[in-house]
Amino acid sequence: MANVKFKPFGILGGMGPLATTLLLNDIQLLATKQYGCSRTPDYPEMEIQSIPAREPWVSGVKEEKTIEDIRKGVSKLNDSYLKGNIYFYVMASNTAYCYKKALDSFQIPLLDLHQLVEEEIKQRKNKFYFVMGTVNLKESGL
Repeated sequence: MANVKFKPFGILGGMGPLATTLLLNDIQLLATKQYGCSRTPDYPEMEIQSIPAREPWVSGVKEEKTIEDIRKGVSKLNDSYLKGNIYFYVMASNTAYCYKKALDSFQIPLLDLHQLVEEEIKQRKNKFYFVMGTVNLKESGL
């Protein structure tokens, strides 16, 4: 039995469906290892918006369309937040992070995974870091 009660949260994913899958796997592993979850009711309740956003690096796709798609997913999570169904959301997509500023008008709090990773890296004070990603990720500045 788990030694913690999780608050329900949302996940914005789907620009690359595997990103959502990887995040879900990490959540499950952490909940099991760190919090003793072992049965279905032990794990956190999640609302997932897996949105097939148009990719701006594909020829002919305008950034505005990608932003529109991402905002649609966050809007659904925001509605759940306003109803008290979830307390915050995370993004399982680097594509969505590229347009984070376009999501500032929503009331739902974002648990910024990139900021948490950056803080962890600074605390460790390693001399070298290895970051693996796609060309698009690198060009985005993330």
